[in-house]
Amino acid sequence: MKKGKSIYIRTFQPADARALLALQEENRTFFERASMPRKDVFYTMDRQLEKVKEYEERSREDQEYNFGIFTIESDRLVGTINLFQVMRGPLQSAFRLFPR
Repeated sequence: MKKGKSIYIRTFQPADARALLALQEENRTFFERASMPRKDVFYTMDRQLEKVKEYEERSREDQEYNFGIFTIESDRLVGTINLFQVMRGPLQSAFRLFPR
């Protein structure tokens, strides 16, 4: 877990599925403007719990890391951040998506 002054990040746990569902539902229109439209089954507890389990598996496999952003004051999920396309070995590095 990494903490700041008002938020912290940590990996998702199965108990976070309800909060993840609420975040997705509350921001559905906004999220779908920047990504693909989702079928209604995506917006269910079962699917969100599945997602958390997939996150755990991908993390164990060192492929992808998914974190929730929570408020310190109320422990409320307010966002997510992900590290994906993890490559290990000689090519291991981070890269920028914007010019200097």
